[in-house]
Amino acid sequence: MSGDRPEGNNRRLWEKPLIGVARPIQRMLPSIRNMAHGYAGHAFEAVSFLLLTPFLVRELGLATFGLWSVAVALAEWMQLLDLGMKEAIIKYVAAHQARSDARAVRRVCDTALFTYIFGALAAVGVGLALAWLALPRMVQDAANLADARLVLLLLVASAAISLPAGLSGTLLEGLSRFDLLNLFRMGHAALRLTLIVVALQVGGGLLGVALAEVTSRVILHAGRWWVVYRIDPVLIPRPWLHRAVRSELFHFSAWNAIRQGGELLVNKIFEPILSLLAGMPAVGAFYIGRRLGSMPAELIVPMAGVLFPLSSELEAAGRGQTLRRTFLTATKVSLVVALPLGMVLAFGAGPILANWMGGRTPEAAPVLSIFSFMFIIVAAALPSEVILLGLGRARLLAMLGLAQGAIIILLGVPLMERFGPPGLALSALAAVVLLQVFVQMPLAARACGESVGSLLRSSILPPLLASLPVALGMFLLRNKVAVGGLAALATWSGVSLTVYLLLLWLFGFERDEKQFLRSQIRRLVLAPSRIDDWEK
Repeated sequence: MSGDRPEGNNRRLWEKPLIGVARPIQRMLPSIRNMAHGYAGHAFEAVSFLLLTPFLVRELGLATFGLWSVAVALAEWMQLLDLGMKEAIIKYVAAHQARSDARAVRRVCDTALFTYIFGALAAVGVGLALAWLALPRMVQDAANLADARLVLLLLVASAAISLPAGLSGTLLEGLSRFDLLNLFRMGHAALRLTLIVVALQVGGGLLGVALAEVTSRVILHAGRWWVVYRIDPVLIPRPWLHRAVRSELFHFSAWNAIRQGGELLVNKIFEPILSLLAGMPAVGAFYIGRRLGSMPAELIVPMAGVLFPLSSELEAAGRGQTLRRTFLTATKVSLVVALPLGMVLAFGAGPILANWMGGRTPEAAPVLSIFSFMFIIVAAALPSEVILLGLGRARLLAMLGLAQGAIIILLGVPLMERFGPPGLALSALAAVVLLQVFVQMPLAARACGESVGSLLRSSILPPLLASLPVALGMFLLRNKVAVGGLAALATWSGVSLTVYLLLLWLFGFERDEKQFLRSQIRRLVLAPSRIDDWEK
């Protein structure tokens, strides 16, 4: 029962074709391809969201969709019971993989599974408390309350199952199997879309949507565990507490848990506030605007996932110059990628929502505009957050997250009373500008040994200056788009994107950055055996 039973040759796990071993000099190629797999997964989920949201609003109505948004937001608070361990598991699994130590990987998973089972039991208790104590304050109508309570309990059950069962996805991430991870993400998105559509078409209503959500999630977990078993059966954990491993995990995750709490506070506080002060239709419209506005930042998440282990490794190896260059380049690339989509969503919010939602949610337009600008900033600041986490600054990030949530609450309520739901969005924008732009990014620059002035000159100003003429043109022509339908919207955004890319290539990139982009595109499309410029 100690977890020390014989397991045969530990190298068996790492020599399988599904894992593969690359020479150290080839490690950049898996990183680039991991980002490509991540973008494929995010793109598929984004398409699913764009297809599913107008269907849900049309079939359920905006008020019932607001009920769904509140239930989802409350259920996602169960993520706090992760206790910040996900990043710790990834860190130690990746480290043990590098040493070809299968036994150590399984010990990490044994301990995590043991801990998550207790987290799942706690989730059930917290969910019952939310359903009978918190939800009645947010849902006034008795008939709606009964439906919302049942839906919340189903979603809480899904969250409770996902705590231990989701260990499979964390394990695949630690093993750098982003290809498999994102293949299952795409399959889950397609299955979820199909089940929800079928549930509503047969008259299942809100309860049918919740059952479809739970079913697709359970199938996702089963599929990922099957793949883990196929990689090597020795990886399948059993719930057992290895005390030394527990100390390692909790030492790393203590402040990270508070950081995750701050993130949840920032991301999930809007729906409860709106349900108390503005009603369910406002919740539904606000959720649509915020969710669509988050897409510029979501474009950066696959790259950020690679930066976390990379920054830890660079610091440990004493490669400060490479760390500084990585920070500057990642920040610039994040801003470059997020700006065009953010500008399209911000300036074209009205026409986009009119065409996408069929004119059902005009009140979401100002929310979408504000959040689009906000998430451009979040995207630019995301590398600084991930690198700070990789450098062990979880305590700093925890304090920033809690402060950001406090600003949203303290500033959002009075602004909402004055400006309505857009006032709540403005409070989020103010918190991001104050804490991420003026605190987090400068501190990350200093932690990497770089000056704030260099960060501005090399990473922030070039893409911003290239985007200014485009932003001005988009703003002046936005009303023309409103009356021109999809054709005008496509032309307006397509021409703007083309001009932006041209200006960026001419004035936003230095010569070595252009060469870097050419080489990385070449590495991405060629097989490893055909790449001959690793030493360069």
